[in-house]
Amino acid sequence: NNPYKRVAIPFSGNLRLDPVPQSRITMSLSPTDSNNVRALNWNNQNLIPTELRVSQDPRTMFAMIDIVAETTVDGHGGSSVDFPPAITPLPTPTPSPIPPPGGGGATGGLVYFATTSFIGRTRNWNNSSPSWTNVTGTISGTITDFILDPYDPQNRAWCATSTAIYRTTNLDSISPTWTVSQSQAQIETAIGGAMTSFGVCRISATITANGKYIAEVARNSNFDNYTGVTANNGSSWTWTLVAAATNDQAPSAIDFSDHDENIIVVASNTTDANTTGVFRSTNGGSSYTALTSIGTGGATDVLMPYAGNSDDAIIYICTLTGGGKVYKTTNTGSTWTDITPSGFSLVESSPASLYGVFIGDATTVYVCGSDTTSPLWKSTDGGSNWVKVHNDVGANARAIGLWPYDASQIYLTLDDGGPYFSTNGGISFASKLGNWATAVGSANNARTLVPCWTSG
Repeated sequence: NNPYKRVAIPFSGNLRLDPVPQSRITMSLSPTDSNNVRALNWNNQNLIPTELRVSQDPRTMFAMIDIVAETTVDGHGGSSVDFPPAITPLPTPTPSPIPPPGGGGATGGLVYFATTSFIGRTRNWNNSSPSWTNVTGTISGTITDFILDPYDPQNRAWCATSTAIYRTTNLDSISPTWTVSQSQAQIETAIGGAMTSFGVCRISATITANGKYIAEVARNSNFDNYTGVTANNGSSWTWTLVAAATNDQAPSAIDFSDHDENIIVVASNTTDANTTGVFRSTNGGSSYTALTSIGTGGATDVLMPYAGNSDDAIIYICTLTGGGKVYKTTNTGSTWTDITPSGFSLVESSPASLYGVFIGDATTVYVCGSDTTSPLWKSTDGGSNWVKVHNDVGANARAIGLWPYDASQIYLTLDDGGPYFSTNGGISFASKLGNWATAVGSANNARTLVPCWTSG
C-alpha cells in the first residue's frame, strides 16, 4: 500500500477475471502454496492493474503475461477495473469469388473483353461508348479463354489458346508482355499425342490457393480428355487423364472449387454422344472419380456456386444435345434433376465456341440460352422455378456474368459483335462496343468478358 515503495515478486498463481455488467472486471489473485515463497496473504485480494506486458517463450512457445498491480493507486483502493472491449483480430482475407456479387473494390471502369482473335482493355466501361485498347500482344492461335489472377487481378492474367497457355504479370501496363507457360509441344508430350483443334479449351483458378490453376485439353487419337494443374503460377504443370475415348473432340467444361483447392469437377462426353460423364477430383486433379452420368451430351458449362454451397454438393451443368438442357445436383452428383427453363435452347456456333451460361449462387441463378435468340432466365429458388427476364438479348450468347460491384448488373457477350451490359438485372442491355472495331479489330466470335474487381 506504500506508493513510494514497490517490490517485484516473481509470482505463479491463478488469475481469475470475474466479469460484471458494463464490461467491469474484478481482478483477484490467489497464489499457490508452492510458489508463495514470501508468505503473502493475497488470496482473493482485489488489485488495480497498472501495467500489462505480453511476450512469448521461444522455447515452449507459450504466451507469458506480466501484470503490475497495486492495492491502492492515488488513494483509490482496488476493487474493480474498467477494461476496453476485446477486439478480435480479423483473419487474413482471401480473394473474393469471381465475380463476388455485390462486392468489389472499385467502380467497374477497368474491363477486359476477349474474342477468338483479340484481347481488349477499357478503363472507362461505365461510359456510354467505352474506349478500347488492344492488349493481345504476342499471343498467337485462336483464343479460347481468358481469366484474371484472383490474387492480383490488376497485373496478372492467363490466356488459353488453340496452341498454348500464356501468362502476363504486367497486364496493367500499356503493352502487356505475354509469355508461354505451356507450349503445344510441352502439352502434347505430356498427354502422349496431338491436341485437337480446340487446343487448350478452358482455364480456371481457385481463390483458395495462390498460384493454382487448371486447364483442359483433348487428345486427337480418340478424344481423350486431360486436365493440367499448376500450383506454382505455371512454372510446372501436371497433366492427368480424366476420361478416355470420349465421343466429342471438345473437352467440355470444368470448375474449380472456391472452398477447397483440391476439388475439381469436369463434365465431358463419354463414348456415347448423348451422355455426359461427370468427373470429380478431391486431390487437386491427380485423379478423378466418375459421378453419375447425365442423359444428354455436349456439356457446355459447369457451376459450383460459392455462396450457400460450402460443401460443394450443389453443381449445375448445361448440355447441348436435346436442344439444350440444364441439370442440378444437391448431393455431389449422386443424382441429377432436369431444371431446364421452358423455351431454353442451345446450338453450337461456327466456328464452335464454348459457353459460360450460368451465374449466381446456390439459390439465385441466371441461365442464358444461345440460339438465333438468347433469352435470359432467373431463378430465386435454385432452379425449381424460372422467370424469363429478357426475351432476346441477341444471337448466340457466349458468356454471362454478375458485375462484381453491383449484383443487379449483368454483362453478356454475343457472337454478333460486342459486349453488352445491364444495370437492371437483365431487363435491358446496352452495347459497350465503343471504338473496338477501329482500336482493336473484329468483335465477332466473342469468348468472354472479365471486369477487374480491385481497380478501375
